[in-house]
Amino acid sequence: MDDKQFSQYDLIIKGKILKVDTDGMKKKITVKVINYFKGNRQSGPVIVSTPAESAACGISPKEGEKWLIFANGTDENYTTSMCTRSKAISSKAENYNKEEARDDVKFLKKKKSK
Repeated sequence: MDDKQFSQYDLIIKGKILKVDTDGMKKKITVKVINYFKGNRQSGPVIVSTPAESAACGISPKEGEKWLIFANGTDENYTTSMCTRSKAISSKAENYNKEEARDDVKFLKKKKSK
């Protein structure tokens, strides 16, 4: 992760997945934010949309997992996909990449402290 990649997103958060609802062609992911790295802080959970199918580049978080979410949009309509840097940071998640997750969190913490 670098400054150029950081600048490509409106919202970057670390959070716990509270709920995943499928509504037609979209999934609505409810995230309890642990850390805001970029974006407007909200008082409650953040809702992020993604395509419902992985074939359409939708991410597949499961309730209880921790994720780094990289999204674009506004407070009312954030979206993410597999084409972003969004990733599971729970070691039991199927797409967990320890090194990449660790490097991203390290960069984001450093960026946040500036």
